[in-house]
Amino acid sequence: MVELGRSQRPIPWELIAKALARKATVYHRSGDLARALELYEQAQTESSSAPVERKIRALRQELEAKAKADYVNPELGKAAKEEGNVAFKACDFRTAIELYSEAIKRDPTNAVYWTNRSTARCKLMDFGGGLEDVKRAIELDASYVKAFSRKARIEMFTKLYHKALDTVSEGLEKDPENVELRQVMSELDAKIQASMYAAPDPVRQERAMADPEIAGIMRDPMTQQAIRDLSSDPTAMSRIMSDPGMSRKINRLILAGVLSFGSPGAAGAEAE
Repeated sequence: MVELGRSQRPIPWELIAKALARKATVYHRSGDLARALELYEQAQTESSSAPVERKIRALRQELEAKAKADYVNPELGKAAKEEGNVAFKACDFRTAIELYSEAIKRDPTNAVYWTNRSTARCKLMDFGGGLEDVKRAIELDASYVKAFSRKARIEMFTKLYHKALDTVSEGLEKDPENVELRQVMSELDAKIQASMYAAPDPVRQERAMADPEIAGIMRDPMTQQAIRDLSSDPTAMSRIMSDPGMSRKINRLILAGVLSFGSPGAAGAEAE
């Protein structure tokens, strides 16, 4: 039809484009996505059309998704992960990242591969990438407790201590006796004690207050009253901290750097 239309010049380009688009639709329905895309693109060169452009974008996404699905192979993913482990032990972290990335492509639902790549990225000081990877691992398998300890370690290193407290608490709910998580919690307890009377850090305060959760805690009337009590009455500490919910809020504020009490024995909360 298209060839016949071209031989009958002059014929509107719009009609040729429509014929190509219809032909593309037939190929699409038959499952030949590559040929369908080729014909849609040819139709666009004849006469641009917004509906056809939308079909092209959708088809490209469909082809990409199909390519990813066709690439999945858990056995090859396991092999890539083992090669990544060898590279990691040799301190060749860039190669390890490449191999763990290959393992992820081969088996994207395996939380271990994401956690391994997170660890390798952190070795190259890519803590942002490492944190995103370990978050993905937790999304995929919330029972994989090692991912929680890895996430908490990254948050500790990047001074997001209040985030680490949440991560460790969540992990310990799943495995109360986990050695690594209990070690991180001990370190956080020590950090709370050290930060409770430390001088305020304006940079950390500003950073923490940009966190909606921290800002929400500071706006909570009960938290505000607790802070006032702690500031004016040193004996209020044991009473307030005996409440698990309030204790956690106060500890998060201390770890975030928005709350301190001056020097030991002095009453004076530092918070905005």
